[in-house]
Amino acid sequence: MTANSRIYRNNMDAKDEVKILIADDQKSVCDLLTEILEREGYEVKSVSDGRTAVQMARKKEFPLFMLDINMPGLNGIEALRKIKEIDQDAQVVMITGYASFQTAIEAIRNGASDYITKPFNNIEYVINIVNRVLEKRRLIDENRRQLFELNVLYKVSNAISNILDYHELFEVIMDFINQVIDCDSCVSLLVSNGKANFTFKSPHPVTLEFIQQVKSNLIQAFNILADVPIHAPESEDAPLKSISAFFNVPLIIRGKPVGMINISSTKKDAFSEDDIRLLYTIANQASTAVDRLRAVIAAEKSKIETMVESMSDGVIMIDEKGELAIMNPAARRMLSIQTDDSIEQLNTMFEGLTPERTDFGLLEYLRISLTEGKKQTQEIVINSPTPPELGMWNAESHQHTILQANIAPVETPEGKKLGAVAVLRDVTREREIDRMKSAFISIVSHELRTPLANIKNAASLVEIAGEVNEEQREFLSIAMQDSDRLARLIEQLLDISRIESGRMDLNMEMVGIGEVASASIESLKHRTEEKGISIINNIPEDLPYISADKDRLQQVFSNLIDNAVKFTDKGGKINIEAKYISAVDGEKDDFVEVRVIDTGIGIAPKDYEKIFDEFQQIDTFYSPRKTGGVGLGLAITKKIIEQHHGRIWVESQLGKGSQFIFVLPRAKCEKRK
Repeated sequence: MTANSRIYRNNMDAKDEVKILIADDQKSVCDLLTEILEREGYEVKSVSDGRTAVQMARKKEFPLFMLDINMPGLNGIEALRKIKEIDQDAQVVMITGYASFQTAIEAIRNGASDYITKPFNNIEYVINIVNRVLEKRRLIDENRRQLFELNVLYKVSNAISNILDYHELFEVIMDFINQVIDCDSCVSLLVSNGKANFTFKSPHPVTLEFIQQVKSNLIQAFNILADVPIHAPESEDAPLKSISAFFNVPLIIRGKPVGMINISSTKKDAFSEDDIRLLYTIANQASTAVDRLRAVIAAEKSKIETMVESMSDGVIMIDEKGELAIMNPAARRMLSIQTDDSIEQLNTMFEGLTPERTDFGLLEYLRISLTEGKKQTQEIVINSPTPPELGMWNAESHQHTILQANIAPVETPEGKKLGAVAVLRDVTREREIDRMKSAFISIVSHELRTPLANIKNAASLVEIAGEVNEEQREFLSIAMQDSDRLARLIEQLLDISRIESGRMDLNMEMVGIGEVASASIESLKHRTEEKGISIINNIPEDLPYISADKDRLQQVFSNLIDNAVKFTDKGGKINIEAKYISAVDGEKDDFVEVRVIDTGIGIAPKDYEKIFDEFQQIDTFYSPRKTGGVGLGLAITKKIIEQHHGRIWVESQLGKGSQFIFVLPRAKCEKRK
């Protein structure tokens, strides 16, 4: 067999022998008919009674039955009825030695195709009837096959018309082929950028050796047709020991092979001409679907590339191997990279970087997102100055650029990893503004502290210096209250300044959550009593300790309770709960979760994140009044929680109340009580 013939088939066609069953109690009749029909090339089997003929019909191997009408036991007419019940397409010719018009009519009514009479004086007449009846059966089978193939092709066409993934496309096609062709395996090969992609389907388990043989066969067959051979070491040089029959159909797009579909079997002569014709039709549909899918993907890729190229934010993407795939012009400018460097050159450059380089860190963050499948936000410091293009901030005094990188894995809906992407934004100017703002706040706050202390001292000395009347005492009280409020505001401003500048030192110690919560409740007792709000401490005594700065943790509780008091009407309730949470999959630590629950006015979902921003106060339909403060309490609370490696969030419903929840890691050296 030549190499070219191997591309298409290794399955010698054998003539399909048509089987005929004769049922007659006269052996001489059976022998005569057997001799006549075998000379015509038919395979003939004979039995002597109708019951045996019916049993043979259950095997559905015989397209034609020749039944004697007058047999002992189950006669020909009764056998005819039962055979038709088993196989409605079975053709039956009745044999009679005393034929009459009535007998013929009864046989035809019960489904017989024709009848012949004994003795067989005209052998040619008998042969003509048999040939005519078998031709009728052939036409019935051909019609059913064509309807079946049309139905299959219609289903395949519908199934693949809207699929936008190569693997899913061939999964569907392989499933259909397995349903309609009796084979041990059905495999597709799709070649893209010189890479072989296989989709393997089998109706039953097969050996690894069998799979390797099929893949080897496909690779060799494709390489015979392809201009550029593909190389797949794991699939080469596997002799076809297990495969007795196979057929390869190429997938052709615009005159060029892009892949192949293979059906293989361990049985000889496994595939008929009908199987091969159907496989070619399905392969043509698959080629059309691949061509359409390539066009769709190319169009979408062009749109995305145009969008990415024109973005003011930098975009960097790595593929599933961890190598650079995309770096748009904005990213190149931010990283001070030549815009005409190719992706291959950039890959070489990045691989040669040392760990001390900050842009090496960016690539490592991308690879971490790829391997661990986690989103992350990082700030990257680029020590080389970035050209001040497109309004990008770079003051002369700065020798570095600060980039905020939002990094996320890129996955299919099924979770298959395709790579990771980082979106870069130059936040140098914002960070400089933040630094200047913090410095300004710190300076102003410190400058206000001294005169404010003098005002408080002077107010307190007035009463000591001499008698004051009630009106004067009321004015002094207002001055002292406003001085205290201003002192708290200054302290909040200083806290924000300390946190943002990294100057807030934490005095970490073993702390009990319940003890700190009780102290905060007691310090705000006068506030709750003024509004008639009941506050309940439901923190269990057996909670594990946490490692925290006790004063800062009390500040967290005080801020949250004070916030709940502000937005809860008179007669409302505040409940404080806590529980222990064991580490779960993906978590490294055990946690203590705390909830501060109120029956206040609630918060709209759109404001959940905003309320933790600095200088934010939320006005709602339920809260038209001013509640005091400048919107720093929750911002400070969030920053303190994060400094303790915890997190905080809110759950709320307008008009029904809010729950502020935070979690803090349990102290590592502390055993649960």
